[in-house]
Amino acid sequence: MKRLTDYTNEELRDLNQQQIEDLIDLECAHEGVPLLPEMPVKPEVNKPQPDLTLYQVSGLYLKHKEDADRLIELINSMPRMEEKYYKEGYFDREEMERVQEVKVFSEDAKMRTKAQANAAKELEDQYRFAKKEYNKIAEQRKDIIDRVNDAVCNAFDEYNKEQVYKKQYARYLQLAEGEKDIALNFMKAAHPHEDEYIEEILGKISDDIMLGTQVAADERAPLPS
Repeated sequence: MKRLTDYTNEELRDLNQQQIEDLIDLECAHEGVPLLPEMPVKPEVNKPQPDLTLYQVSGLYLKHKEDADRLIELINSMPRMEEKYYKEGYFDREEMERVQEVKVFSEDAKMRTKAQANAAKELEDQYRFAKKEYNKIAEQRKDIIDRVNDAVCNAFDEYNKEQVYKKQYARYLQLAEGEKDIALNFMKAAHPHEDEYIEEILGKISDDIMLGTQVAADERAPLPS
């Protein structure tokens, strides 16, 4: 049961997607973060539909559109005033009133569909609660997911960098006619501030090349100025 810090870069590069997800779950378990539940599916709720169409005019609800139209015509024919914001006094109102069509429940429909409405609300409440819990756990896991993914990406970056340096070192060995010390100086001059890193991997690079491992020289490797 290896923790993230127990893996070598080579082992991290060999992990498949399922193994990465398992490692994330293991790290979460060690840090007391819950496992991620299944993503809740938004339910298809059969809500009751309003059975009445009313026509609203200035806060009044009329049953017939023709009555609403007559009322609108009458209201808009009269001079009207309204108060400014922050009680700065009244001024002439020029905006015309309009009929607003609204869908509502009659008293009888409200009673008949009460159980259906309650069931629909219960389903929606359950979904909202499950989604909230899912989001909370997902947020708790975010830092651990980023940590594992960063470690895997860094392992690949390190491997790619080593491959580039191998090719460059092979090229510098060619230019130095096999003199390892001169090739090393070329490498360090081409990569200032990386002396420690170059020294760290030089043994592996040298062994690969000296043992006959086929390492193609990087013909683009720049000479130090």
